Amino acid sequence: NFLPGVSLGDDWLGASSAMHFAIASGNEAQHFVLVANFWDGDKRDVPSVLLQFDRTSKRFTLNQSIPTFGARRWQHFEFGGAHYFIVANQVGASTIYGWDSSSNQLNITAPVQVAMTNATSLAVFESQGSTFVAISSDDENGGSPAKVFRLELDTEYGVRAVLFQTLLGCERSLDVTHAKLSEVHHIVFALNASRPSLVFALTSTGMQFVMIQTLPVSHVTSIFYFLSTSTTSAGLPYNSSYLLVNQRDAATV
Repeated sequence: NFLPGVSLGDDWLGASSAMHFAIASGNEAQHFVLVANFWDGDKRDVPSVLLQFDRTSKRFTLNQSIPTFGARRWQHFEFGGAHYFIVANQVGASTIYGWDSSSNQLNITAPVQVAMTNATSLAVFESQGSTFVAISSDDENGGSPAKVFRLELDTEYGVRAVLFQTLLGCERSLDVTHAKLSEVHHIVFALNASRPSLVFALTSTGMQFVMIQTLPVSHVTSIFYFLSTSTTSAGLPYNSSYLLVNQRDAATV
């Protein structure tokens, strides 16, 4: 059964998404939730919050407030042996924060800005020895394209994001997801427009993403990729891949 929740009041006001993660601490894992706060009913310059699970009370408690600007999505990743968190900010630049294991908090004193505005969502993945960040984008005029960044080591901040490719045709995208199919890395952008959503694949040389498919769906608000494992009549396992597409007035798999 689900336990009764805890009221977070204004700490979770105008939230657009939340992400759970766990980090090893001694012999057990510490569990956290990062909430992306988008606005407070008046402005989008509002902090997002880090919640930590308390094993004694079995409740999540407020651990930290993080400066964000119209935050839409958080994602956790490891790079160079360290933990990082990137937030897609729809106002101003998106930002990467390192993890401070001594305080169990994000290191907000040394943020790494990503040259991406109007961000709505993101996907971090590894391919051919590189770590990529795909970021979807939307603005009122529909003139902000999606972008892919490649992460590189930085002597001062530990990591930096370098523009890898601008993906034209992905304007008005509200979400992006990553899928690895037959050893090929794909990114799918959900377009909140009358145009179809787009699927890109990373070339075998790892030099660029090329558009390989259009999805016959319009006004997509979010997408989710998942695997389903089944067995054949001979008892052998096999995986089926699915993409859940949510539209303003429908859903498609």
